Amino acid sequence: MTQSDFARHFLTVCNTLGVWEYDEPGANADALDAAAARVWKLWLIPGLFDGFDPTEWRLTVNEQSLIRDYVSRYREVTEHFHTTGTDPTAAELSPARIAFRHVYRILRAFLFAPYLFSPDLIALHRDCRRIVLDPNDPGVGRWAVSADLLFGNDSVGDPALFVWVVVPDQAADNDTFWEDWEPMRMRLQQRLWDRVDAGRHVYLSVRTVGEVIGRITGVSV
Repeated sequence: MTQSDFARHFLTVCNTLGVWEYDEPGANADALDAAAARVWKLWLIPGLFDGFDPTEWRLTVNEQSLIRDYVSRYREVTEHFHTTGTDPTAAELSPARIAFRHVYRILRAFLFAPYLFSPDLIALHRDCRRIVLDPNDPGVGRWAVSADLLFGNDSVGDPALFVWVVVPDQAADNDTFWEDWEPMRMRLQQRLWDRVDAGRHVYLSVRTVGEVIGRITGVSV
């Protein structure tokens, strides 16, 4: 796996876990842990760190040692629950969740540099994620289980926000979902347009849980 591939996959897992929310002042850790437990398959992913070599990053010897330990803890929990097939509790997920957040804190200077130097972009990302996962929206409350967001440039080089609403696998074959999707997409897109900076395009699409996992593992789920 290339560094760029790993960075994109890692960002996806940061989004599905909601790792930034934990650093918010007054964050309700218990509520965040419970939410993470409901979507554990989207961030506790076998193969996420396959091919990851901390010596390829500009890390200190101590950071390399720490990150190996955190990755090992994450993999141990991942292997256990994907092998047993049982749904873990928030408490059982705690070692992997904490380990992942430590890895994020070590790597964020390399993977998320624009965020570190722009509090406005951090707030923008947080607000857009909350818009997409607003349970008061009838479509979101009914279908969305998570979301993936990426700030970048579109095919013609214009600033853009790419959003993928993550829905259950069965939604792909559900006519009711597709009837709900277009009005839901239009509502969310308008709210995102109202929040992002002028001149930034918003692209909104949908992915199933299996598609998200498959893009990271390379295995169809």
